[in-house]
Amino acid sequence: MATAQPVAYAAASPAITSMYAAPGASVYMPAAAVPTAVGTSVTVAAAAPAVSPSFVPAPIAAATSMPQLAAPGPVSLTAGLVAPAKLEAERVAYEKALAAQLDKQSQAVNQEANIKKQMLRQSADTQIKQMELQIDERLKMAVLQINKESQDVVSGLNEAAIQQRTAMEERVAIAVADYSKKKAMEDMAAKSYQLQRQWYEGEAKLMAQYQAARQAGLQRGVFT
Repeated sequence: MATAQPVAYAAASPAITSMYAAPGASVYMPAAAVPTAVGTSVTVAAAAPAVSPSFVPAPIAAATSMPQLAAPGPVSLTAGLVAPAKLEAERVAYEKALAAQLDKQSQAVNQEANIKKQMLRQSADTQIKQMELQIDERLKMAVLQINKESQDVVSGLNEAAIQQRTAMEERVAIAVADYSKKKAMEDMAAKSYQLQRQWYEGEAKLMAQYQAARQAGLQRGVFT
């Protein structure tokens, strides 16, 4: 009976797919090469089915005489199986490769999340600056409108003040002119009165002198 040749064992590591991956989104699944215990690398793929050992009976020679029976040899029960040490080495290598692949994909997902957050912050900052510019522009326009309204009111007040001042000046001028006119008339009347008084007093003196002279003439017999 011929012994079966051992079949080489290769471990396979499944690809890690993020539960956040969606159609159209970025999925970080690089093909990872898993080192094996025998010094070779195994690409992430499905494991090949193991080949069962085949037992081929030895040819039987033509019987020329009485058949001679040979004692059967011991049957190997571990033929084609992988030793536990190699299995343990394969398991350790598989776990290391799985952990490295998980860490790499986790870092990539976190990096993508950070980029998205930076993009959101940048967009929010841009919108805030635009809103600030709009609010500042509206504030400036409102201030200009208030300044214009206040200037219009002040101009109206100035015009009203000018009109009232002009009216007051006109009333004062008229009153001054009237006072000056009446004062002049009063002064003229006073001077006329003084002249008339002086004339009256002069006439009275002359009349008194005349009467005195006449009386004196009568007494001397000048007048008959």
